[in-house]
Amino acid sequence: MEANIPAGEPAVQALIRQWFTLFQMRIGSNPATLSKIRLAYKQEPALLIGPLGHR
Repeated sequence: MEANIPAGEPAVQALIRQWFTLFQMRIGSNPATLSKIRLAYKQEPALLIGPLGHR
């Protein structure tokens, strides 16, 4: 995002797929769980901040 590379670029799409695969490996793919995580991010935006304080 900081590099202003369009989301539709193949390299960005590959990174998104890789991230989502890792996310699903860790969290699972249960729709109820994913919904709870989305709600938590919406209610607590600080959860989106990385361990070094980066978004």
